Amino acid sequence: MSATSSPQDHTPGTRPDDPGDIPAERPAALDHRDVLTGTWEMEARFGAGYFGQGSPAITGRGGRTTFDWLEGRFFLTQRFVNEHPAAPSGIAIIGPGEEPGTSASTTTTHAASLASTR
Repeated sequence: MSATSSPQDHTPGTRPDDPGDIPAERPAALDHRDVLTGTWEMEARFGAGYFGQGSPAITGRGGRTTFDWLEGRFFLTQRFVNEHPAAPSGIAIIGPGEEPGTSASTTTTHAASLASTR
């Protein structure tokens, strides 16, 4: 058996098996999300009573979030890690919403993963 390689066209909407709702060109409206790319320090805040009646307000530093574009720059990934045990760590995939100028996202967290394995 021999293998050959040839350049592949990964432009959305150019292959027969591509979903029909992916535009052939990246919408320029996504460009405003470029300011998010990079790594950011975070802080988790929980108001008094969040963890039950009488629990104090808590502010914890030690989290960070990183935003990167997936190949093709249609979707932005957000990975977030928190050192506070009450704050979730996880990943989000952010893309264009149904209405112009809006966003839609899918998020999963470490806490959700633990709950689903029990």
